Amino acid sequence: MSTVFFCLPRAGTTLKRKPGNTEEDEDDDYQATVGALLRHAAALSEYHNRRFLVHHVVCCVTIHHATGIDDPFTNPSAACYSRVYRVIYHIKPGEEFLTAESEGLPDPVWNSKECIPLSRLGKYEMVLDVVRVRGGDPETSTGMVLVGSAAIPLPKKLYRKTTKRVALAKLAGQGWDHPVGGHLAVSMELKHVELVPSIVCVLGR
Repeated sequence: MSTVFFCLPRAGTTLKRKPGNTEEDEDDDYQATVGALLRHAAALSEYHNRRFLVHHVVCCVTIHHATGIDDPFTNPSAACYSRVYRVIYHIKPGEEFLTAESEGLPDPVWNSKECIPLSRLGKYEMVLDVVRVRGGDPETSTGMVLVGSAAIPLPKKLYRKTTKRVALAKLAGQGWDHPVGGHLAVSMELKHVELVPSIVCVLGR
């Protein structure tokens, strides 16, 4: 994206005087030239801003909390685990987001917020993984162990906030058909934003 520069004569610059012009006339000519250039710069700025206006749709996500995960009644070995959890989530594979750590006694609370760019409206799905971190589990390469996952379709319309409580499961067969107990509370809302870059820089005296 290009920047348009207007370089004007500096103060004190000697201008070649037109025949018959006084010093006052030359100063008036200088001011007229500056004014014309500034008006031209403003017109260019408006044109470029319209031309390069970038429209984006973003999904504003809040990961609220989880309930009932690692229930010791259904998973007796959970008492030996570190009850510290995070959520890893994404809309586009390879573009993951991560909450902070939260202790899970009784239930982990994150209230983590993020706005994820989508470029345009469409059919999207968010995948969320609740993971246990920081020890107590058999060694893993990442230091994290998957507790359960969920997949949630995004809203299809702008400014329609939805809050869902989704059951966690693990992948088995062709889908998320192996429930592990526990739920995750998530809010989502699609919003429209406009990004207007700075186009014109005017250099004057």
